[in-house]
Amino acid sequence: MAMAKYAKKSSSTRPNDKGTGRPTVRTEKNRKAILKFVSEAKSLREISRIVGMPSRDSIALWLAEDAEFSDQYRRAWEASADVDFEEMYEIVDDGSNDWMERHDRHGKFVGWRINGESVARSALRLKQRQWAAARKAPKKYGQAVDLTIGGSGNPIQAITSEMSEAEAAAAYARLIRGE
Repeated sequence: MAMAKYAKKSSSTRPNDKGTGRPTVRTEKNRKAILKFVSEAKSLREISRIVGMPSRDSIALWLAEDAEFSDQYRRAWEASADVDFEEMYEIVDDGSNDWMERHDRHGKFVGWRINGESVARSALRLKQRQWAAARKAPKKYGQAVDLTIGGSGNPIQAITSEMSEAEAAAAYARLIRGE
């Protein structure tokens, strides 16, 4: 994992010369590292905990001030949807904690029972990644929206002309009958 080579920051703050918090320097190295971590589906909170990385507020400021970095960040964030998608397979395929041994009152093995907590947690993790992937890359992972009448393949038609009440009632009746 790429993040393993970076040390985690301690929970205490490291004051700079002025005693006002960590220094923030916009370097190409930090910029590339941030984009790499974002593309690996790391949150800004996780990134800002890494020694040498700027705070979340600093990264947000960079995004607001630098259009090129903002565009690169957006693309990295959209690419992280693929990581979320791949993790869904890992979650679904990992059944290692889904079952627990059952023992009688003497400690003798009598069978297996489902570990509801583990299964529910896996379902929650899966649903969260589906949600995230759909928001990061809606064209690729979002739900398809059918804008046809009854899924028939006939597109919805906007009626823009003035109609009398009788004409509107007749058009509504045709619509209901599927004509």
